Amino acid sequence: MLGLTAFIAAGIALLATDPDRPAASGGLPAMQIGQAEKFSLTPSSQTVRVDVTPSGGSWTIAADRPFVIRRLSDKTELKRLKSLGPSAVVSAANGIRIGSLSLFAEAVELAPDDSPAIWVGRHQYRGTVRLHRQGGGRVVAVNVVPLNHYIASVVDSEMPAKFPDEARKAQAIVARTYVLYRQSQTRGAGLFDVYGDTRSQRYLGYQYRETDGGRRLAGESDDSRRITQQTAGLICTYRGRIFAPYYSAVCGGRTTAGRHLFKDASPALQSVTCRWCRDAKRYRWTVSVPTREANAALRTYLAARNLTFGNLRSVRPVQQSFGSAPPEFHLSDGPHLYRIKSKQIRDAISTSRLPSAYFEVRFVGNDMVFHGRGHGHAVGLCQWGAAGLARSGRTAAQIIGYYYRGAAVTRR
Repeated sequence: MLGLTAFIAAGIALLATDPDRPAASGGLPAMQIGQAEKFSLTPSSQTVRVDVTPSGGSWTIAADRPFVIRRLSDKTELKRLKSLGPSAVVSAANGIRIGSLSLFAEAVELAPDDSPAIWVGRHQYRGTVRLHRQGGGRVVAVNVVPLNHYIASVVDSEMPAKFPDEARKAQAIVARTYVLYRQSQTRGAGLFDVYGDTRSQRYLGYQYRETDGGRRLAGESDDSRRITQQTAGLICTYRGRIFAPYYSAVCGGRTTAGRHLFKDASPALQSVTCRWCRDAKRYRWTVSVPTREANAALRTYLAARNLTFGNLRSVRPVQQSFGSAPPEFHLSDGPHLYRIKSKQIRDAISTSRLPSAYFEVRFVGNDMVFHGRGHGHAVGLCQWGAAGLARSGRTAAQIIGYYYRGAAVTRR
């Protein structure tokens, strides 16, 4: 998107602990994962580079099948192994260390004889996995995966299996458009095209474990592969050009014009009314945050921007919070008065506690009480709205046309 640190600034879609979406693939247990192999995708030579580096510090890599480790720069084979138990990945003085194995290279690729085989943390991926040694002792893991299998996983990772086919087809088309747009921006530069989480689109891989040592769940399914195959090659365009088709979980009644949040927003990202997501748990929501806790979070947030702030005295809306643009507020501690966007308040307090930036706020006793709508940034396709439209008889193309005004579904 605009440079690898900025191109996914606002993140797409859903949080990992989203109550509006069941577990990916409906939480298929491991024994069903193999059964899903009955449906295969048409092979694709196009691949996607996905940053799948686990968060939270140290992590491991493993392999269920034979694989080769080769230096990425010249494809020289460094080691061949029959399998690999969970092994810590560390940036060493002269390269990368995997368990007790030292590799004298800045970047290596683990390529299995048969895919899927490679585990990174709790996720197993199709394709190959590249390890890039970075500054500060970091190692970045990048999954190089066929486009079709990437889309199949994103469909199940982003949208419940119980949603209607036409909604899931729309999701597949939008997901494909999104990653191809990102690739058009990166043009092969940098280490990766997209993140494997909500900074881009959620991608769980082939299978994953909920916890360390926990049961295995499917990251893609027979159904998601079918949906991917049925929409193969279809993308969204606006006036003949591919664009970034942002989407979120629940808009709460009205989507947001893209220009309010994204620098690269297409004119197709207009604000539209949506009465189709009413069944979502976060269509409307209320969250209470202790005033002392909220005050400390806001003070820290403002201090990081060299702004002084004491004890919160008042929060007054600058504009109507349930309009087509995110609301803004005046914050005052008495001596100081700041105009601040609702997104900044959400970022300061917690994006996991406040589902969206569309809220009103009032003081009740010792708490700040937020009354809000929706989940996510509300730009573009509303996933729960797409399900509602599909149930009303709309096709995937009609769903896309509703949320992306003036856009067309075309074959690339």
